[in-house]
Amino acid sequence: SYRGFDIDSAAVEWANSQFGQHFSVCDLLPPLPAADASTDLAFAYSVVTHIPEPALLHWMQEMKRILRPGGIFAFTVLSDVAAVALHPTQTTERIVRWRERGISDEMQNSQLESMGISRDHYKNVWLTRDYISRMLEGLEVIAYKSSFHFYQDLVIARRLPHDQL
Repeated sequence: SYRGFDIDSAAVEWANSQFGQHFSVCDLLPPLPAADASTDLAFAYSVVTHIPEPALLHWMQEMKRILRPGGIFAFTVLSDVAAVALHPTQTTERIVRWRERGISDEMQNSQLESMGISRDHYKNVWLTRDYISRMLEGLEVIAYKSSFHFYQDLVIARRLPHDQL
């Protein structure tokens, strides 16, 4: 069986009508209604790309909590390729800060304001590969595909066995 979670209640309602009652609305911050080490695969397309750092770090802990040892977390990121592709919207100062910190989460995004989600919670977020590895402590990056879909890269990480945490 599978379960899906999203902050968008309309998307959850549509998915449930199309695929069965497998989807639930979740909050902007963890926890998910899932037991520890209960998940074989978590997939987040164009999600990590919009979560600012404090919340992002909470979500990475949540992925480690719900994944079984050996479980997979596949997610897309905006990284070096996206920074180049979207350079006209970036200032040189912002790019320098991103390279130094490994994350740029300063650019607000208003696309979800109609759902009541403020620009403080929904942003355009760029990550360096080094930052991705650091934020995934307890998970091992096993594949990285640049330009997976347009300007989003795909990261596939595996939960380490408990004895390697």
